[in-house]
Amino acid sequence: MTRQEVVKTYLKALGDADYETIASLYADNATLEDPVGGDINLSGVDAIREFYKASVALDLEGKLLGSIRVAGDEALFPFEIRINKPAEGAPMAIEVIDSFRFNEEGKVVAMKAYWGPENIKML
Repeated sequence: MTRQEVVKTYLKALGDADYETIASLYADNATLEDPVGGDINLSGVDAIREFYKASVALDLEGKLLGSIRVAGDEALFPFEIRINKPAEGAPMAIEVIDSFRFNEEGKVVAMKAYWGPENIKML
């Protein structure tokens, strides 16, 4: 799977509530930081799977907002994530830039999500 295909699979799986497919994109020893500098810093595919299992329960939709950029072993992509059924409050959309770093097998070894309060809009 190309790096672009991994990103597209990831976004589709978010909308399909398919956390197992998302977890399959990650290496066993992968890390996740969402958002960068925030409280969610995970290590290992099992913790990452649980994160996405809880996340997709919020009825998500992911949509690219620009092209996927690939350089070396990394891919960056701007997208909007809609949270249709948040645990609290009204539905919202967040504009995010994610970065994926890949290993030689094409698995994600590090995911970082870049967003802050100014990137959130209530729907």
